[in-house]
Amino acid sequence: MNTCYELTIKDATQLKRFYMPFIKDGAMFIPAENTLELNTQVTLKLKIPGEAETFFVNGSVVWINPAYAQNGRIQGIGVRFQNKEAKILKEKIEVILTNINFSDSHTETHTETL
Repeated sequence: MNTCYELTIKDATQLKRFYMPFIKDGAMFIPAENTLELNTQVTLKLKIPGEAETFFVNGSVVWINPAYAQNGRIQGIGVRFQNKEAKILKEKIEVILTNINFSDSHTETHTETL
């Protein structure tokens, strides 16, 4: 059975925090109390700012933030986009984030200093 997550991104700042541009095909961090194992197949129902459309994306877990993760990161999973809508979604997200500098602040999956 495929687990389904629903996420509504309220603005570009939140989108920047949750989007994972370093994953080929794009990926999104999903806050979740119950994390799944890597490579688990999931479905993501995603709303992004400025888009009336809801995207339904199949994906797989490629990232896990456990409870009490370092640097105050919230618990959850990163889901890599895998279906035909993924390319469209990735392009729309990257247009929204065009003028936002990824190196200037914390995200849920990386920081500027390691």
